[in-house]
Amino acid sequence: MADDVDDAGQFIKVEYCHAENFPLPGDYHIDYRFGYRNFLYLRTRIGKPEYISEKVVENRDGFNFPEQTIRYKRSRFEILAPEEVIDIISLIGLHDTVTIYKGDKVLEVDEFEMLSPDWMERGDVAAVECEFKTDTVVVVNGKGIATGDECGPEDGDCFEVTLNAVAFILEGSGEWDDKYYVDQYGNQIPLVGGDLVVVLERPSDNIVLYEYNGSTLIPHPTTPGVPGTYIYGDYIFEANTGTYYYDNGDSSLLYSHISSVVGTHVAGQAIPVSSVELWALLATGFEVLLTVVESYEFTVSGIDFTPPATPIVALKIRVSSSMCAYYYDGAWLYLDPFGLIACASSYADDVSAGSGGIEAGEFYCLSIANLYGMTEGFVKRIEPFTGFSSDIGAVASLGRNVIYQLNEDNVIGAPSGICRIAVDGIPVYASDSEAATGGVIVGDFYAYNEAGVTADNYCFVKKRIS
Repeated sequence: MADDVDDAGQFIKVEYCHAENFPLPGDYHIDYRFGYRNFLYLRTRIGKPEYISEKVVENRDGFNFPEQTIRYKRSRFEILAPEEVIDIISLIGLHDTVTIYKGDKVLEVDEFEMLSPDWMERGDVAAVECEFKTDTVVVVNGKGIATGDECGPEDGDCFEVTLNAVAFILEGSGEWDDKYYVDQYGNQIPLVGGDLVVVLERPSDNIVLYEYNGSTLIPHPTTPGVPGTYIYGDYIFEANTGTYYYDNGDSSLLYSHISSVVGTHVAGQAIPVSSVELWALLATGFEVLLTVVESYEFTVSGIDFTPPATPIVALKIRVSSSMCAYYYDGAWLYLDPFGLIACASSYADDVSAGSGGIEAGEFYCLSIANLYGMTEGFVKRIEPFTGFSSDIGAVASLGRNVIYQLNEDNVIGAPSGICRIAVDGIPVYASDSEAATGGVIVGDFYAYNEAGVTADNYCFVKKRIS
C-alpha cells in the first residue's frame, strides 16, 4: 500500500465527507467544518456494473400504476488490506457524501458498503470486497427527485468574498468600448448600471476592479471604511469565468495561475491562504502529482520540481482552500503548443491553399497579399475543424495554451479557421522583430498580439516571416 509510484493511474480515489461532525468511539470525532474531506487511494480496478431497477406498483382494475421507480448502478471492487485500513473503509458508507474517481471518471455514490473481509491464512491482510451504487433516479407520481448534497460550498463561497464581479474584460477591447461581455457560449451580455467588472488595464497590465455607472466604466473605490469598496486582504469573485481575485496591496489584483515555466521552475500566483498542487501530464497520458506547496511560497518563490523519468507534455496547478477542495483546477499548460502546426508555404486563401496541396484539416500561413486583409504569417486552418465563436468559449472547452480555430459566427470578426491561443506562461510578441529578440527563429511560430499584452491574453498564432 505504501509503494512509491510514478503516477496515480493504477489507483482509484475515494473521497468522502459528512454534513456534520462524525462521531467516533469515546469522546472523539472527525471535524468536518470548513470543507474538510477525506481522500483514500486504493490500488484496484472497478468491475463492470450491474443495472438494477426496482418498482413499487399498485394494481387497480387490472392495471399496474407505478408509484415509485428506483434505478441504480451497482459496482464492486476488491483490495487486499491490513486491519487498520479495513477499519477506515468500514466507515465510508456511514458518511453523507461519497465520490469515487477513476481517471477522468467521477462517480457520485448513493450507497457504499464493505462486505465481510476474507482473512488470508498467512499474514495480517484480508481480501475486502466493496460494493457501491450510483446514478439513482427516484420517480414519484411521474416526477423525479434528486437526492444527496454536494461536498463543500457553492461557487463564490470558497472565501469570504467582499465583492462580486460579473465578468473579466480587456481595456480598449470591443467589450470595453461597447459595454458588454461575452459568456462562454459566445453571447454578448450588456452591462447594466452597478455591475462590477474585473479589467486588465492597458498598457500597464494591472488587473483592477471597475464599476459601470450606466454610461462609462470607472475604477471602483478602494477607500478604507467606505461600504462597497475593497481594500488590502479582500477577496473578489468574478462569476463569468469563476475566478477569485485578491487585493494584496499592490496596484494589481492577484489571481491563481502559472505565469511562466523555465526548465523545472514554475512561477505564478495563488490566492492566500491556500495549498498549491503541481501536476504533470506525461507522454504516456498519465497524470502525476509532482509536489505541494503553500500559496505564499508559490507566489513569492515559485515551485521547483524534480521531473519524472517519463517526458512531461504539460503542467497545471490545482489550488485548494479550507472551504473548497479545489477552487482552481487550472487547464493543462502545454509546453510546446506550436509543435503540431506545419505550414511550409503561404497562400492568399483556402482555395489557393487547396490548389497548393493543403488538405482538409491542415494548416497554412497567410501570404502578404491574402484576401482577408490580415497580417502576413497568421495561421489558418482548412475545414473540417471544431471552431469556437469566442475566446471565452474556447478556453472553457480546451483550456489555455491550446491552439483553437474561430468559426464563421465568431464575435472577433476574423475569418473562419484563423488560429488563436489563450496564453498562460508563454511569451507574447507584438511583431516579428520582438519575436526575434525573444529567440523565435524565422519559420517558427509564436503568440502575436499588437499591444504585446502578456497577462491573461488571447493572441493570434503567427509565423515569423522576417
